Amino acid sequence: SLPGLFDTPLWCTMVVSIVLLGLTDFYLNLRGAASMPVQVFLPTAFALSTSLQFFQSIFIFGEFADMTAKNAALSICGALISLGGTLLIQPPRFDLLTGGHSASQDEDFLEDPNSNDDDSSQVE
Repeated sequence: SLPGLFDTPLWCTMVVSIVLLGLTDFYLNLRGAASMPVQVFLPTAFALSTSLQFFQSIFIFGEFADMTAKNAALSICGALISLGGTLLIQPPRFDLLTGGHSASQDEDFLEDPNSNDDDSSQVE
């Protein structure tokens, strides 16, 4: 019953902690998605959360206690490959979409070649 829930402070602390950690996770995901390209953020977030869950399953919950050594080794190799693949992801190069020109090169190209901003070259 709900009134009995508030009698035990440990349950209340756990509920508040879950809500606060969920809000923190949501905030950090929004910040990460805003500051990183999606092609980098999604695989990175997936691999890091998978690595965290893998760590929890081994050291906190002891889920490998009943596994054979072969299955445990395969699981560890899979987690390391996933994490390594994430670390090797390179951000996309958007300059390749514009034909190798950067925005500053395009601005220089669009300037009038007859206009001269240098005062020393003016004839008096």
